[in-house]
Amino acid sequence: MQSERYEGLFVGDMKLGDLIDANYKLLTILSRLGIRLGFGEVTVEEMCRRYGLSPQLFLIICRIYTFDGYTPSCESLGDEDLRRVVSYLRASHRYYKEYSLPRLRKGVGETVASCDELHRKVLEKFFDDYCGEVASHFAYEEDVVFPYIDSLLDGCVTGDFRIGKFEDNHSDVDEKLNDMKSIIIKYLPEACPTEQRDDMLFGICRFEEDLARHTLIEERVLIPLVTKIEKRL
Repeated sequence: MQSERYEGLFVGDMKLGDLIDANYKLLTILSRLGIRLGFGEVTVEEMCRRYGLSPQLFLIICRIYTFDGYTPSCESLGDEDLRRVVSYLRASHRYYKEYSLPRLRKGVGETVASCDELHRKVLEKFFDDYCGEVASHFAYEEDVVFPYIDSLLDGCVTGDFRIGKFEDNHSDVDEKLNDMKSIIIKYLPEACPTEQRDDMLFGICRFEEDLARHTLIEERVLIPLVTKIEKRL
């Protein structure tokens, strides 16, 4: 019942511009789906037709990024929707690796530049280690999980990997990020400029929230759709 309430808030005949007004963070979803700004007064359904995208899938992704308690029903989604989800997740990986993390790394360097050498080295190493963990997490999905899904969509089941193995071992990578926020808030010397420190913290929080929603897409959309195909084959 709660999910139905959320489904009534974002609907296919609403203007895409109104959707973005409701949650500006959805802008990053548009770019990862290849949707360009300048869409005028089109509705969600009109935009989805233009880009060959399922309105239902698009709205599910938007709701997951907007409403904390939303868990979608994926029963009506099909194989083509799963292809789109995998494409979206791959685009998200590129966005994180090529834009979000380098930008955060630059902010870390600028913030600790005025700190003593010990604090500077500790924080920079902490962040670099975190980036390594994120890269390993993404590499597993890119090298193992996504190729397996591609083979399923081609009608093949090879090897002993199943999506349940991914689900059982699926862990988020935000614990170290929380530790880093704590260090910045509690222990970074006052010599570090307040404005730069705040900007870095805001950036880390935005990245943390985005990555958490990314994980929910995998757990609430990707895994159920893959499980449905495994049962069929």
